[in-house]
Amino acid sequence: MNKRENVLVLDVETCGGLGSSLVYDLGFAVVERATGRIIEAHSLVISDVFYDMPEKMESAYYTAKLPQYHAGIASGAFKVANLWEAWRLVRDTIAKYNVRRVYAYNAGFDKDALNFTMRTITAGKFHNFMPRGIKWCCIMHMACQTLFSQPSYLRFAEANGLVSEKGNLRTGAEAAYAYITRTPDFVESHTGLADVEIETAILHKILRQKKRMSEKIVTNAWMIPQKAHKARRAGQLALSLR
Repeated sequence: MNKRENVLVLDVETCGGLGSSLVYDLGFAVVERATGRIIEAHSLVISDVFYDMPEKMESAYYTAKLPQYHAGIASGAFKVANLWEAWRLVRDTIAKYNVRRVYAYNAGFDKDALNFTMRTITAGKFHNFMPRGIKWCCIMHMACQTLFSQPSYLRFAEANGLVSEKGNLRTGAEAAYAYITRTPDFVESHTGLADVEIETAILHKILRQKKRMSEKIVTNAWMIPQKAHKARRAGQLALSLR
């Protein structure tokens, strides 16, 4: 593996329902895979959705988020771009840094949302946001094989309320970042580029484990640590009964 490989880490914020998510916020960064160093980053508000689809952006949840976006646009923290401008910038950046892999937390969602937005805005003329040959890699799947399967995460989760009502360990980016930084009260910004920064930190922490793992998108990745901890507990119980 090329130690100097550059990868793209991205995150999207969307409106619309599951399976019909439209991207209004796209954050992405070129990251040096071996070191986690961010080389170049962009934060884009997609005007085709943010401004042109008010009926979706004005739902109760998104209305609460709008002021921070308007303030960010005014300050220059967010750049407004239409989908074509965002598409060109992403592709130019990929070409500039010879990127072959794109990482995202729960990458299947980001991939599907970008593709659905592309199909919607182009009325079905174009289907794929990323260039042909780009490999999508899922940070969540990687975290479930490493960080979340560690015995210390079970203790951390149980001590800090990172367990669902059904007894499943939380496996979101917020939980992962809280664990690696030992800040149990951490709350995600849920804006594209801010989340890219924490996901880059999570990715770097995972890669430092130097463990063989799959980077593929797997929809039920969250089950991996549940099974790992269940097996560990069963083993401990068996030992105690001897």
